[in-house]
Amino acid sequence: MVPLFLMSMTASALPVEGGVQLAIFEEGADFIQDLVEGQEFDVALDEVGTDYSCFDMLGVRDFNLNIPIQGFDLSFDDRKASVRVTFDTLRGEDMELFGEDEQWWDLCPSFSTEFYYLEITDLVFEIGLSPSVQDGNLVMEVTGNPLVSGNLDTDINNVPDTLILAAIEGMIWDTIEEKATELIPSLVASYWDKDMLSGSVFDFDLAAVLDDAQVTRQSLQMGATLHASWTGDSGCSPAGSASAHGRRPDLSFGTGNGADLGIGITENQLNQLFREAWADGFLCFPQDRMDLVYDAISGLIDPDIGGIAPSAVFNHTPIITLEDGKATASFPGLELEIRGEVDGEEIEILGLVADLNANLELGLQPELTALTLTLHDLNLDFDEFRAEHLLSDNEDAAEHFKSFLRGWVADWVAEQVQGMALFATQFHFMGTYIRVDDISYETGGMKILIKLYDENDPEVDKIPPDSGVTLLFTDPATETASIQLSGTDDRTAPLAWAIQVDGEGWSSWQLEDTALLEDLSLGDHTVEVMARDNWLNVDATPASVDVSMGDPFGEVEGEGKGCGCASHAPGKPGGLAAFLVLLAGLVRLRREPTSA
Repeated sequence: MVPLFLMSMTASALPVEGGVQLAIFEEGADFIQDLVEGQEFDVALDEVGTDYSCFDMLGVRDFNLNIPIQGFDLSFDDRKASVRVTFDTLRGEDMELFGEDEQWWDLCPSFSTEFYYLEITDLVFEIGLSPSVQDGNLVMEVTGNPLVSGNLDTDINNVPDTLILAAIEGMIWDTIEEKATELIPSLVASYWDKDMLSGSVFDFDLAAVLDDAQVTRQSLQMGATLHASWTGDSGCSPAGSASAHGRRPDLSFGTGNGADLGIGITENQLNQLFREAWADGFLCFPQDRMDLVYDAISGLIDPDIGGIAPSAVFNHTPIITLEDGKATASFPGLELEIRGEVDGEEIEILGLVADLNANLELGLQPELTALTLTLHDLNLDFDEFRAEHLLSDNEDAAEHFKSFLRGWVADWVAEQVQGMALFATQFHFMGTYIRVDDISYETGGMKILIKLYDENDPEVDKIPPDSGVTLLFTDPATETASIQLSGTDDRTAPLAWAIQVDGEGWSSWQLEDTALLEDLSLGDHTVEVMARDNWLNVDATPASVDVSMGDPFGEVEGEGKGCGCASHAPGKPGGLAAFLVLLAGLVRLRREPTSA
């Protein structure tokens, strides 16, 4: 995925500072236009007025105006954003025109008269805006003088002279210009503030503080610092502390190549997120987060040892390094301890200190509408290893256990995570579909391009596919069966499928249209298949097929059954595997599909 980010690098390099660098391209500005057009605003003021001639006050009481926006054009130029707004007919009703003067002997006698409407047609408002950041929020400041044009019509006729009528009309224009000058900049800024980058994602709270803002010919750009906090259960805290490592380059997006938004994350920011989550205990694994370790080691430990309680903590912050096309993760200072009881006395079964290093790659999988993670070259280096009570009757137990841990990390974890979807790259928020369009690395940072769709855009697919499944064969001798997955959809994009055997839980999504079911016990089984398209529409009525497993040897029916069609999804990963699924500042692996 090279490509989209390497255009116009010098001309459009981001001038903003921040660990997160956001670019809003012309297409993103068009999206603001779509959101703003058709909106209506009401202005209601008890009184507006001015001093005129010898009047102490000349004005309008109960001033009201309905402002319907017809067209909204936002464009970018060097250091300035230009806005041109057109309006449908503006109308105000049932107001009072007045003039006040305490000196009865002059030529400006006090008066009061009702007028029933004012109407403005063909109103056009043009303004220049310059972005800045104040108290962590985006502010659009007016540059130059606004331009206002249109036609004003009122039923005002009972005034002392035509000069007063002209003064009143001028005051009305001034009020409209003032209100538009207040409304338009705040309207533009409201769509692109720090809340765009803030929110909760699974067990992580993210909060952004805007640092800088600038306009270039291609985009409105903002820089922010992103903070993360781990909100999941931890039960322990790391002992060490460290500042975030990493480079902080300017990340170039060029013209965006048709994307609405570009988001860049620097290596330093990524490490800062890990440091903050680490300090909250994200890489601290008490017993209730160590299920995978317990299941793996229980058969290797002397059966006389009871009350086995594993725990782990990384006492140093992880270090992520981003280069062109790949990322490297280093998790130093892993302390793993397994304790148990012998004759009522608590003992240490196993204690170790080790460093874990891995190469990781993030990839965009359009068919799954997901960001996928691939791990390779995992390596576990031991600094300390204590195992006095581990299989004490076997002198090679410690080395066997070291080999097991290396193999578990390097093979089992990698196999479980390989190519798995970390999270969906489509979100629906406030009537808007947000879809990740591309992702890539460069030295010191990673970049994401995003497309925005109004939910009523005809390009948005809201129709779920229909699922289908056909039994191909059964083999009772090996307790397996094969099925063909199918589906029909209103679009031509590939489908993904999830499989469930006897209602025991859905597999992860897969793209292959055949699946091998394994560990099927003797007897009858129901296999369900659920299809999903790449707009995340899921078939609410899964297809099903009955699978009958006869007994080739005339034995008693067994207990096991399962689906080996994708991965043996155990639910949420636990133990040491858990930290591997939040690499590159992402969220924990979700293995179970939903039906919504």
